[in-house]
Amino acid sequence: MHFLEAKNISYKINDRNILSSITFDIGFGELVKISGRNGSGKTTLLKIIIGLTKQTKGSLTRKSEEKICFLGHKSGLKNYLTVRENLLIQDLKIDSLNLDLLEKFNLKRHIDNSVGTLSFGQQKKLSLIRILNAKERIIILDEPFVGLDEESKNILREFMDSVKKDNRTLIFTSHIDLEDNYREIKIDD
Repeated sequence: MHFLEAKNISYKINDRNILSSITFDIGFGELVKISGRNGSGKTTLLKIIIGLTKQTKGSLTRKSEEKICFLGHKSGLKNYLTVRENLLIQDLKIDSLNLDLLEKFNLKRHIDNSVGTLSFGQQKKLSLIRILNAKERIIILDEPFVGLDEESKNILREFMDSVKKDNRTLIFTSHIDLEDNYREIKIDD
């Protein structure tokens, strides 16, 4: 079953076309990569899918009112709080699962450090822990591999596989090639 149908989606700012006549549908249980060069409108398309931006032409129909879990370019973390406090404020318990994830992402030793002292890559990893705990059936990630080391990229790939197996949907943008099993929507052809 398709939960999302896009027909001839276009988006224009002033006289500049950002997106032009994009048509696709997405169902549950899919891993979908939106690809294109930098500046091609990948993030804009995600914002249209989420409902943060309205397309200038075409139609977008969401057939499901389920909540969407979204991670954009910004981490959504509070820099003045510690790693532990950021997890707790997001209703995540400091349990064995999250301690294991902190260990896998090499963040456990930083659990009581403020997020503002972490590097970009460390903050990205902490944001991903929130996503790895997501219960929503629809997950949208904007350039999730940027700033990650190879080990962290592998953890994210494993998560992507598990989402698909659980009949959930993950939509992500990337301008890098991945050797994963996903359906691709190219927006700059």
